[in-house]
Amino acid sequence: MGNAQSEDNKKRQIRREMEAKEADFEQKRNAYFAGQCTDKQLTEDTTQPFYESMRLSRKRLEERNLTVDVQAEEDRSGGRFAMFVDAEMYQGPYKDGGDYVGMHRRGLKIKRTFYRNGKKLCRQKDYEISRIQFLKSDVEGDMAACPNCGHMGKISSYIDGCDYCDAKFVVSDFETKVSGYSVEENVPKKAKKTFTRMLTIMFFTSIGLVILGVLAAALVMMLLMQGNNGTQAVWSGIVMIIALGMYDKLGAIFSILFWVYLILFIVLLVRTRVQISGENMVKQLIPDFSMQDFLQNLEYQLKNIHLTDKAEAVQPFAHCPLQGIVEDYRDVVDCVLCNLTFTSAARTAEGIRADVTVKMRLSCDTGRKIKNRYEKLQLTLTCSEAALARKKTAIREYKCPGCGGSVDILSGGVCPYCGTHMDYGKFGWVIEKYEKGKAENLYKRIVFLFIAIYIGAIAIGAIAAGSTEDGKEMLSAADMMIHRDAILDELYGNVAKPDEWREDIVCVNTAKDDIDRFYTYSCENGYEAAAGYAEFLRSENMTEEKTGNAAFCFYRTASYGGEDGYVKVVIEPAEDGMTVTFSLTDEIGE
Repeated sequence: MGNAQSEDNKKRQIRREMEAKEADFEQKRNAYFAGQCTDKQLTEDTTQPFYESMRLSRKRLEERNLTVDVQAEEDRSGGRFAMFVDAEMYQGPYKDGGDYVGMHRRGLKIKRTFYRNGKKLCRQKDYEISRIQFLKSDVEGDMAACPNCGHMGKISSYIDGCDYCDAKFVVSDFETKVSGYSVEENVPKKAKKTFTRMLTIMFFTSIGLVILGVLAAALVMMLLMQGNNGTQAVWSGIVMIIALGMYDKLGAIFSILFWVYLILFIVLLVRTRVQISGENMVKQLIPDFSMQDFLQNLEYQLKNIHLTDKAEAVQPFAHCPLQGIVEDYRDVVDCVLCNLTFTSAARTAEGIRADVTVKMRLSCDTGRKIKNRYEKLQLTLTCSEAALARKKTAIREYKCPGCGGSVDILSGGVCPYCGTHMDYGKFGWVIEKYEKGKAENLYKRIVFLFIAIYIGAIAIGAIAAGSTEDGKEMLSAADMMIHRDAILDELYGNVAKPDEWREDIVCVNTAKDDIDRFYTYSCENGYEAAAGYAEFLRSENMTEEKTGNAAFCFYRTASYGGEDGYVKVVIEPAEDGMTVTFSLTDEIGE
């Protein structure tokens, strides 16, 4: 009973240390990327692998003349979406080998402002979930577990080297350290934000269409009052029919969009809620497998591969060549592991082999802004028997197996004190195969799907509107406008023109507007020729309208634009010829 209570008290004390370390670290981290904190200040709070990845990240920013100001505030607006984020935000601390480990997840509203050469480049705002991980050595009075091998010894003795593994440590190495920090997408919030933005845009677009329909209706009325029933009136009428035809369908459209939103939201959560899946495959082979240790070290490896400028610096992590892969990541300034899936795991003669699929979110410098893109990695990883024999704890610091000194793995993995080359395969998982591809952007798919549904709904509304009597009439008129010249040539061609009636009459000029056609003819006696042409039209059973002057006016029934009307022919004689005008009219006498 006493031992259990003592262990609980110990964990509560470690928890308080971790909470205090988190607040202090976040300030240092933001200052570090803003260029206001030194490497030495950062290493006091972090493990060596994590510090190295942060150092590479800042170096990449500096190479591209970038600094970033990060402002984060806790997101307390979880509401009905809070169930989709771990209810227990703190995990641990709990014993993991020779260390106590803990993790804190929390929702944040993050604003990142990027500057190039001191000038603002772009700003990103998003809802994200931060994940910060801690390591704390198992300390009992003046005794502590070796961070490298787990052996219990006096803290003061580690200055000269652990009795079992010769790894050397100072007192500060046994304090609480931040072993990892990353952010992941807050899927519920981002999905809600995407859906809300799309629904808002579509709502105001629909309102705009209705307003456009009202304006088109007013324009049609104005044009008709002015006697203009030509092209402008027809096209305005089409806009009016389509836009106003949407009005009584808005409810149905947004009802469809809402149900699509709900279905997509659930699918999105199911697909992305679990960050890690399939780990039981490995746990069946390694009973004391630490998923947190595995994920933390893989994140470290992948981040360094994405951010290094030299393939040889990260080659210890892989048995496959990384030169071409590193070259492809020159524009990456940050990366986040979104989710990981084990697809297979098996024991081999050398150890354990596992295939994993990883989705990464990359922040890339395009020159004009920082743009996110996603990639999908197919990795084959192996863990040697030597690595399996180690305590299953996260790596606090790389120690030389020869002299116990600290080794910078990203500088070739060679001990600066004794020259021993460190084999990373004895510390953790090594990448055997690295294949990358483009991962789907679910949020873009949502946007495209919403747009497709919305356009489809508008098309259905337009078809329905066009099926009404007014719509059919307007569409028929539109068809006439589109094929106007061919239709008018056919209608006017049914009436023989003067030069077709008499060979000595010559057409010397033609002109036209939207509907009317004007023909000017030359002949010796225009008045006589005009009277003869009028007599010819009478013989063709065309209806004559008396004009009260020297002109003649005839009508022939015709069908156009879905309506019945007349071809109107006006003959105006002159001394040396005549002018003949062909037009369309709805009634005789107009």
